[in-house]
Amino acid sequence: MENLFHGKYRKITLALYIIFVILWLTFIFSNSLANGYESTIQSDRIVELVRKITQFFDSEVMVETDLIRTGAHFFEFFVLGLLYSLGTLFFKGVKPSRLFYTLSLSLFTAFIDETLQLFSQGRGAEITDVWVDLSGAFIAHMIFVIITYSYKFFKKKA
Repeated sequence: MENLFHGKYRKITLALYIIFVILWLTFIFSNSLANGYESTIQSDRIVELVRKITQFFDSEVMVETDLIRTGAHFFEFFVLGLLYSLGTLFFKGVKPSRLFYTLSLSLFTAFIDETLQLFSQGRGAEITDVWVDLSGAFIAHMIFVIITYSYKFFKKKA
């Protein structure tokens, strides 16, 4: 794993990384810029899909739009947290600062995300969404750390 981030492929890997981050941020911010009507239609489509899946499994789980929206926030920032965590591999720094880097960027992105919603018709900003976003990024980072240290541990054993 080190060779991709510090070897001869570093420039290519860094360029691909930046492209993926920009594409994911574009996806997040485009969702925030959707007006209230468009956002509701998107959420309703997902709710209907989840309902069909639960009916297929004969489950009587109630699917609510708010739960889907919260899950979407969590998922968007879970992926972003993984991307930001992956970015820490490009820098040889103090390990605890990687968490600070990931959460700081995630928090900054979450505030931009919620601020954009203030300018979208029929939408508003919610501080609870920032907490959900940050939770997604934090859990992603913790999973990333576990995988990274497991990889290094088993690599040493081999």
